[in-house]
Amino acid sequence: MLLDKRQQFQRVADYFARLEAGQTAIRGFNPYETPAAFASTLESHLFRILRQRIDAARAKELLAIRVQQEPIAAVLGAEHMGEKISAAVDAIAAEARVSDGEADREATIELALSSLAEGRTAEAKGVLAEILQRKAAESRSSAQAAAEAARHLGTLAMLDDTLEALAAFRRSAELDPSDTSIWIHVAQLEWQRGDLDAAAAAAQRAKLEAELKGVERDVKVANDELGDILFDQGDLRAASKCYRDAFAIIERLTKIDPGNREWQRDLSISYNNIGDVFRNQGNLAQALDSYKASLAIRERIAKEDPGNANGQRGLSVSHNNIGDALRDQGKLAQALDSYKASLIIRERLAQADPANAKWQRDLAVSHKKIGDALRNLKDLAHALDSYSASLIIRERLAQADPGNARRQRDLAVSHSNIGNVLRQQGRLAEALDSYKVSLAIRQRLVQADVRNAKWQRDLSVSHDRIGDVLQDQGNLTQALESYRASLAIRERLAQADPGNAKWQRDLSISHDRIGDMLRQQCNVAAALDSYRTSLSIAERLAATEPQNAEWQHDLSVSHNKIGDVLKDQGNLAQALDSYHASLAIAQRLADADPGNAGWQYDVALSLGRIGLIGAANGDREGALRVWRRGLAIMQRLTALAPDHAGFAETKAWFEARIAEISD
Repeated sequence: MLLDKRQQFQRVADYFARLEAGQTAIRGFNPYETPAAFASTLESHLFRILRQRIDAARAKELLAIRVQQEPIAAVLGAEHMGEKISAAVDAIAAEARVSDGEADREATIELALSSLAEGRTAEAKGVLAEILQRKAAESRSSAQAAAEAARHLGTLAMLDDTLEALAAFRRSAELDPSDTSIWIHVAQLEWQRGDLDAAAAAAQRAKLEAELKGVERDVKVANDELGDILFDQGDLRAASKCYRDAFAIIERLTKIDPGNREWQRDLSISYNNIGDVFRNQGNLAQALDSYKASLAIRERIAKEDPGNANGQRGLSVSHNNIGDALRDQGKLAQALDSYKASLIIRERLAQADPANAKWQRDLAVSHKKIGDALRNLKDLAHALDSYSASLIIRERLAQADPGNARRQRDLAVSHSNIGNVLRQQGRLAEALDSYKVSLAIRQRLVQADVRNAKWQRDLSVSHDRIGDVLQDQGNLTQALESYRASLAIRERLAQADPGNAKWQRDLSISHDRIGDMLRQQCNVAAALDSYRTSLSIAERLAATEPQNAEWQHDLSVSHNKIGDVLKDQGNLAQALDSYHASLAIAQRLADADPGNAGWQYDVALSLGRIGLIGAANGDREGALRVWRRGLAIMQRLTALAPDHAGFAETKAWFEARIAEISD
């Protein structure tokens, strides 16, 4: 285009050169009186076009980097998001070509482009909002153009303001409800805002529109999105179905075209999602298999394209997931190695692009996970360092986007993590302060959206943490009040959604906590009532899903707690029955998953309790027999995980008990 303009200029300039000196142009041929006037106007026009193109190119390059930070890029793909950003910039640039010589409008558009080139989106969003208003006011045939303008506006707003972006995509969905990607955007933004019901409804609509169009990959994406939301809501069964439906689609597509890198990436996401379900069910061996399958795919993708930042991030996610499963198995040193492998990748990404909020959040998550592993290893000083590093990042992110509820929640989690370490260090007053900061954030989130069950659950957790510290301080009355405040929230959640297994399990845990407190206050009858209420819930859950190892474990714990109270009451025969019921469940779990150190540890704990009853009944040989079994288990576990402080302490306990009654 620029070349054509310069050729045109040369032809007109040659015409002027042929005129006699001092003679003006023939009127009607062109509007310019002299060659100089023509040259000045044309050059100004050319420079303006060139400047607009340079600004647009710079804006696209800069915003393509910034879009990497958005969570939705992980769902729709960074390349796809980059295309949407480019389309938004092009839409603004196109307005310059149809501005009909309006000087003020041309200046506004040029300012929008130059601001975008410097990373500022406010002026550009203003231009897009004006386009949206104009198109929406025109005939019905302009609805699609208006929806496109709203999409562009939402895409740019996502970089700065969650709520503004949500409003724009909601408007786009009204104007063009058949667009699957719009509904995925709405679902993601509602999830970020914390409204899981609205997010689920948007994901369902995305799935419906994708199915109507017959676009399988979009159906897969919508299933994944809906599964994530259901998972957050605690509906593991429904989430698992969504994830498996998504897996079936992408497995079929990858068989058709195994060289399609995007589909391979989608397959790795499906393996991770299914692994998450297995892990939350306590089926850690199957979870680990799924996570390793995902890692293998992501390693191939990263090797083929080592410069791709999203490929590297996917690799870091797989390392973290494997670390989670290993930590749950009690393999803390191996888990820490996986977390550190993830951290190395994320530090590289964050250093290469410090302004990228997504990389920064990932870095905070890695520091948090390393802190978790170090805390389990009783390396409390270094755990506190890791949690503090995570908190610093999350504070910056929360300040940058105060309307982003997800970032506020991350901040609350960091304060709670720090409180956990301080409590273990015996710094109870400081721990209580940290828990109260977390509580205040969660109260604000609940007040902003009282319907949000996830925020309500978080609030119940904060009450539990504060109760833990008050209990440690010997303030049993106030501790019981905190636990009951948590129970009240969980009862409301369970009553509002009786079919939600997560809420039912939380309710069971609350009754256990209150039982623990009542037992400490020597109110053993009331404690027994609480434990039996917890047991009844655990039995219902275990019966509805017998393959859920975590729920079976909960049932085992409930039997042990009831046995403890019966023992306190001197009812040794019934206590022994409860301990044997617990042992039977723990043994089944350990036999089904021999590599799970946690299940093996549960067997040892039950054996320890049974031995105490035998010793109290004068059955010295029986007590020695079960304690030696328990000690053998702990010797194997400490050999596998020599840095695990809890294993070492329990091994020492068995050795002491055996020494007490040995000849």
